[in-house]
Amino acid sequence: MPEFVQRTELPFPVETVFQWHANPRALNRLLPPWERARIIRSAPSLADGTEVELEVHRGPLKFRWVARHTGYIEGKQFQDEQVSGPFKRWIHTHRFEPVDANRSALEDRIVYEPPAGGQIIPGLNIQKTLERAFEFRKIRLTHDLERHTSYTGPPLRIAITGSSGHIGSALRDFLESGGHQVLRVVRKESKRPNTVGWNVDTGELDEESLGKVDAFVHLAGENIGSGVWTNAKKKAIRESRVAATRKLAERLAALERKPDVLITASAVGYYGNRGYEVLDESSGPGKGFLADVAAEWENASHPAEEAGIRVAKIRTGVVLSTLLPRMLPAFNAGLGAPFGKGTQYMSWVSRDDVIGAIHHLITHPTLSGAFNVTAPNAVTNEEFTKTLASLLHRPSLFRIPAFALKLLPNDMADELMLASAWVTPKKLTGTGFEFHFDTLENALRFELGRYR
Repeated sequence: MPEFVQRTELPFPVETVFQWHANPRALNRLLPPWERARIIRSAPSLADGTEVELEVHRGPLKFRWVARHTGYIEGKQFQDEQVSGPFKRWIHTHRFEPVDANRSALEDRIVYEPPAGGQIIPGLNIQKTLERAFEFRKIRLTHDLERHTSYTGPPLRIAITGSSGHIGSALRDFLESGGHQVLRVVRKESKRPNTVGWNVDTGELDEESLGKVDAFVHLAGENIGSGVWTNAKKKAIRESRVAATRKLAERLAALERKPDVLITASAVGYYGNRGYEVLDESSGPGKGFLADVAAEWENASHPAEEAGIRVAKIRTGVVLSTLLPRMLPAFNAGLGAPFGKGTQYMSWVSRDDVIGAIHHLITHPTLSGAFNVTAPNAVTNEEFTKTLASLLHRPSLFRIPAFALKLLPNDMADELMLASAWVTPKKLTGTGFEFHFDTLENALRFELGRYR
């Protein structure tokens, strides 16, 4: 019967590694992005008899996978055994062993049997698929534990708006897998545990559910990159960021039990189109719709600052995991192409480094003000195109002319696709923060599972 085995040595005590895996949110962190899998039902623990249910997409196929935990030994082992799913048999044994007081080894051993009569999908190499997935797991596990063990204080109580969004959902999984309590701030009343009602129009919060929080992370807002910039869309972008942030900051300032820190999201659109100028946090704002919105967005948090709440504003670059799903179909078809001349600078960042930066700002009580959350090495649009095409083993023979892009209304192309912003995280790295993905090639390899 086929078997897959991977042994990973980790620079963390065995108790730390086992405890991380025992958290229900850890599985979310271990699902590779290219697998297109989501958890429908998570297990409250690793105890024998508890079950996890996933929905997995493979090419045109979609199936449910139910696994039951067995073989549980506290601090040493647990197993996932398929109850229903694509395999005839599947048993995944996780073994945890101490190497010494500060290091451990994790052995993943999977015994599997394909369905009777053939493969799950014709041409699928199960061993290579597992190698790719477990390389991702090793990197993600190591990085997450590095972040978590850098903080030695007590577990924190953290409220998040936009917790179902691309950054917010990953931040919630990361924080909860590290032992912190996350309160989801939602736009309607909710009786569900760990949720707080928020009236966006008035800024009112359900103070009883909120209680005293150590940190409040405000990520909610209209998606800038989705849809065409109609006048209504631009109005929604401005109001969802500026007006909502101001009302929220005023509400937090009026609370009897104020949060210790407010983290607000902004973007490198703050700098506008600056050509080849190297920009850091001391650089002034640019011109244009996004620059104006970002400046007003950041100023909207002043009521919280005036009330004595520490405020940190993150100016986020282009998040790769947000961008890639929109670009991969064209690139996989060999149609990936630079925008215009392709010489405009693109300040990018990995999602894991965004949530790492938020964690860093929460857990360092002297940090406030604006921080660029962009990888240290910005690239031109043409460099990005060539790197992605090369990793996918696809040609990049075309160029999308600027005039074609400018057919989009309301300067959308000039601000999102043709603007150049060479942004550096000078202030953030000066605080001791380290990016796990500082080069584009390494970041894309991780996102795509292209390790070789």
